[in-house]
Amino acid sequence: MNTSPRYRVCFIDSGIGGLSIYSAFRSQAPAVDTLYCADYAFFPYGLKTEKALLQRMIALVEMLSQRYTFNLLVIPCNTASTLLLDVLRKSVSFPIVGTVPAIKTASQVSQTHVIGVLATKATVSRSYTQKLEEQFASTCTVIRCGSSRLVEIAEEKLQGIFPSAVEIQAEVKVLQKEKKLDTVVLACTHFSFLQAELQAAFDRPIQWVDSVSAVAKRAISLLPLSALQQATPGSTVFLSTSSLLSRELEQVLREKFSFSIEKMDF
Repeated sequence: MNTSPRYRVCFIDSGIGGLSIYSAFRSQAPAVDTLYCADYAFFPYGLKTEKALLQRMIALVEMLSQRYTFNLLVIPCNTASTLLLDVLRKSVSFPIVGTVPAIKTASQVSQTHVIGVLATKATVSRSYTQKLEEQFASTCTVIRCGSSRLVEIAEEKLQGIFPSAVEIQAEVKVLQKEKKLDTVVLACTHFSFLQAELQAAFDRPIQWVDSVSAVAKRAISLLPLSALQQATPGSTVFLSTSSLLSRELEQVLREKFSFSIEKMDF
């Protein structure tokens, strides 16, 4: 009889955006216990000041690590990761996997060497993003486009509210104007849920690049073999830091992602 302790991975994002990475991870590690924390009490991260977000994330990670036992933390959020990975890694004993814009990949696959970075306004303005461009896309023209509304639209879509094509076009008009642009980095995990709608906003095929597979693969690589080989399916808990969740969202979380739902005000 295997009496070894269960292995748990914690995911933290401001809402449902990180479910894209969570799903990719879960499909490859079904035996691992998972905790997905949607920080709706502080949603959206992209509109918060750097100081406020840093303080919030430090407090949230501390609370979660005390209330739950987990062995690995995944931050499937570009806005948070580009700000505080180094700070968090110095303050905890468990490994952390972050999510950063896939600018390197975009620069490699673009044929025209004109790429877009579609992210929250916070991410597009970060020095971290600028450094990625300088390091990996120095031979490319990079067009940045920041949108907070697309985060909300992605949340609405998951709850059954059909996205407005006109509204999406308005959010990406900066990218639409550049006719040589052929590749766009989806540098917000929420945006991966809108890829079809975003493509429809352009009059030509666009290569959409995100970090979903890479982050999931990195997290999987850090798991011990014993965690992947646990005999029973892992538990799947969705924790919201706000007790206010819509019925539509709760239904999707239970039916599509098989989550048990916990709510608290933090």
